[in-house]
Amino acid sequence: MRRPIFLLSIVAVATAIIVFYWKDGRQLREDITSIQSRSADSSTSQKESHLPGESPGAQKQQNPGIVKAEIDPSSGQEEKLFQLTGQIKDSLASEKLDTAASFAEDVLKHAECCKTNWDYGNAIHLGHIALGRFAFFSGDLASAKNQLLEAGKTPGSPQLNSFGPDWKLANDLLHHGERETVLRYIDLCSKFWKDDSGDPRRELAFWTNQIKNGKSPNLTEFVYFPD
Repeated sequence: MRRPIFLLSIVAVATAIIVFYWKDGRQLREDITSIQSRSADSSTSQKESHLPGESPGAQKQQNPGIVKAEIDPSSGQEEKLFQLTGQIKDSLASEKLDTAASFAEDVLKHAECCKTNWDYGNAIHLGHIALGRFAFFSGDLASAKNQLLEAGKTPGSPQLNSFGPDWKLANDLLHHGERETVLRYIDLCSKFWKDDSGDPRRELAFWTNQIKNGKSPNLTEFVYFPD
């Protein structure tokens, strides 16, 4: 009698082992299937995600460097000018020069209807600066020089009159050997960038003197004048 009982014990243990591993294997298969399903869903979600109002796949067709300004169609003319100028500032700050140039073309066309607006001078200045910086980056030196001078012809604005014009393009051109163009730009800026007494800012005379003496100061750095 002991032998059959022993055999039955072995069968019971073997059955328990088989059931355990069968269940564990089934759970493992279910886990793998669940992971694969979540991965597929995530991949599909990423492929189908797009901007509101945009057709699927449109992102692949867009140039990531050129992003048209999102302007509220209900905005008035002056508000639109302000929005476009802000887009240029943001693009230049992040060194997206092609995007800034795209906005610049829009703002320069639109600015003509807002000549009495306080932001008009900013729009003219930043629009030409953006086009000039893109031209310089693209190797079009003649256009970069022309755009710098056009930027200097701005009538000024509360911001430009207080904090001064953009100097990045002028600095690039100066260190590329375009000294005369930069001197003309400095002279143009002296017409609106003045101190509290109404005289041109001391930085302008300081830089003019240095450039005429063969030096190439960094126009983007703060100039300290001890009293």
